[in-house]
Amino acid sequence: MTSMIPYNNFERALRRSIPGMLDELFDTALTTVPDATFKMDVEDAGDAYVVTAELPGVTRDQIDVELNEGRLSVSVDKKETEEQKGKNYLHKETHEWSATRGVYLKDAATTGLAAKLVDGVLTVTVPNCLLSSPQKLPAGSATLSSMTPSIHLHILASGSKGNAAVVEGPQGSVLIDCGLSRRCLLERASELGIDMGSVQAALFTHEHSDHVAGASVFCRRFTGELYATAGTIAARSYLTELPFSIIGNDDELELCGMRVRTFSTSHDVADPIGFRFETGDDALGYCTDTGILLPRAAEALRGCRILALESNHDERMLATGPYPRFLKQRVGGTHGYLSNRQCADALSGLVTGDTEVVVGMHLSEMNN
Repeated sequence: MTSMIPYNNFERALRRSIPGMLDELFDTALTTVPDATFKMDVEDAGDAYVVTAELPGVTRDQIDVELNEGRLSVSVDKKETEEQKGKNYLHKETHEWSATRGVYLKDAATTGLAAKLVDGVLTVTVPNCLLSSPQKLPAGSATLSSMTPSIHLHILASGSKGNAAVVEGPQGSVLIDCGLSRRCLLERASELGIDMGSVQAALFTHEHSDHVAGASVFCRRFTGELYATAGTIAARSYLTELPFSIIGNDDELELCGMRVRTFSTSHDVADPIGFRFETGDDALGYCTDTGILLPRAAEALRGCRILALESNHDERMLATGPYPRFLKQRVGGTHGYLSNRQCADALSGLVTGDTEVVVGMHLSEMNN
């Protein structure tokens, strides 16, 4: 069993002014330190304790969770970014703060301990059994069961000479595009330590050859599922001969333990798409070959831990470079490729506290 003191501003004020005097008066399972500024709930779920803490605006790297001799402690050290510090505020109520709260959980165990931060709410699950040894979750923990995130992105190629990427999920991997020869694809995968035998499905963004040229040969020895839009399949005769499952530009499917959402991109092809991959505690966005970022794409890409977004060219380099006029217009048009400026502008609305990695995709060798 466990007990806790309700979050109380009066207690906080007293602790600040006369530290230590109230320790005996408030000597129960839950304690707060002077700067505590968040609330916690503790649920007995039968086979586990579930502890939730409201932490709006806090990122994973600002959190530490520690379980030691039955006492679960949640510590937060919220800091402002250099960008936030440099702004000229007319009125400001957000601030840097630190806090620690703790709760004693009888018969708690470290085995199976898990924690995740979703939409500003930290959830820690602690199984019920005898505690064997202390365990500490690293700062910014998403899950203890695998502090390694549940989704990984491996870029094998990105550019006009070929495109291919592997998204590694909890139950296997998904290949995005196959614009490389089979030999090149396998060599690059081997260099990165990727087991291509774990690839269970292949998704295709669109029909340009730098994205599909290697598909036919690759599929001779591939028994997994193939997915593309009807427009993409119909645009290449050799794609129509492959056993594709048709997906739309506003679909959802389950692949390798991940929910995959599709969205439209803006490119000079039949029906191009991008993807958002999600698990319960992780998300990856993948968007390349698009002249503009459409509203549904922006919505799908927002808040991903890993964001792979096109940043094809520098606008000045493109304008003054050697490309002929028609090609400059194509690359820089609304059905071409995102520029560095467009990518940077988009990131201001896509990056959140959950975002850890941004990957610049399809960088031009000539204009970037």
